[in-house]
Amino acid sequence: MEEIGDMIVESAKAGDERAFARIFDFYYPEILRFLQSRTAGDTQSIEDPHDVAQIVFVKAARRIRQLRSNDSLRPWLYQIARSSLADSWRSVEKDGRTKARIREECKGVPESPAVIAFHIPSEVAEWVAALGEPFRETVQLIYFEGMTHKEAGEVMGCAPGTISWRISEALKSLREIAVEKLSGES
Repeated sequence: MEEIGDMIVESAKAGDERAFARIFDFYYPEILRFLQSRTAGDTQSIEDPHDVAQIVFVKAARRIRQLRSNDSLRPWLYQIARSSLADSWRSVEKDGRTKARIREECKGVPESPAVIAFHIPSEVAEWVAALGEPFRETVQLIYFEGMTHKEAGEVMGCAPGTISWRISEALKSLREIAVEKLSGES
């Protein structure tokens, strides 16, 4: 995956708004897809992924100077996205939204934005959604977001070896789900 050059990042850190605008233009679609995939099928505590994506980049703009030279911008943005999504879920819970109200608000909205964004069969999206955390997020980062194991480890705060193990376990679970679902369709 192509990334923004170090020179642009350093310019943004120095306060260059045009440089940050380039970062925004480059990473916004990717961060939005990530947020949509994390909220796909969530009828309990969702907030508009577009709003959360905007919050991510507001936080990034405020904190860009804190990005250390040896840190990679992409995993750093994903960390902010994860944190912002968790904050969003907590705030939605505090607002007292109920499952019924959210279902009502979401009538007519496709069940899984991840299916649209990634052009994967809805069955596969459902199977991935059935994985427990942290396996679901690991699969999403590696396969849907195209991250390396190192980048996913930085986002999730664990070693690349842990990511490899999670992927291995997730693939075993997905195979079991697939066999169960497909054998039941005959």
